Amino acid sequence: MSTLEQAREKVLSLFSEWIEIDDIKNPWTIENFAKVGFDEKLIKPHCLDCIIINKCWFKNEVSKKPEEFNYLNYPEIPFDKRGLYHPNCHCKTKFIANPSPSQIIIFDLERRMDYLFDKKAEWLSAMGYNIQDKQEVFHLIESLSKESYCNGDYTNNPPSEDKKKYGFRIRIRLQFPGKRDKANRIFPITSSYIVYPNGKLKNNTPIGGKSK
Repeated sequence: MSTLEQAREKVLSLFSEWIEIDDIKNPWTIENFAKVGFDEKLIKPHCLDCIIINKCWFKNEVSKKPEEFNYLNYPEIPFDKRGLYHPNCHCKTKFIANPSPSQIIIFDLERRMDYLFDKKAEWLSAMGYNIQDKQEVFHLIESLSKESYCNGDYTNNPPSEDKKKYGFRIRIRLQFPGKRDKANRIFPITSSYIVYPNGKLKNNTPIGGKSK
């Protein structure tokens, strides 16, 4: 790391609330395997857990970033082997500038709109929307998701072990405005995403449920 980079990292550590997971020894990210699936032989000696978060952005809070390995129950592991997420892990965190909504790229949301209006029609109707509002609902979910993510208004949504290979999941809270006879109301709901590198979010479920 150059002197300039060190100075920038020091400044960011004082003011930034966000981190990027960075493994300089690992060339792979989840984007390399999004369409073809993970190849265990190809990724060795790197592990799936680290690949799915490599180069991803998280707010630097416990419930909003990957859980670090707890060495309290493993005192026999030497200190020089104690990596961030598992023994011998190469991952490091580096502070990044707090992201803005304009930096965030959301994908796979628009293609889920037909599914949304089919499976969640009653939900949408209860908020004052119908099928004619499909584009409006898409833009609302997209813009509100970007804003809430950048505000850190999300929580980790750990998948089952067999689903882990699809990526690190989060549940973003949205304050969704009502329409028509519900125009004076705000509905707290959630939208589910997979975190991708460099500010990208892949939508899993446009509306997942009510937000607590």
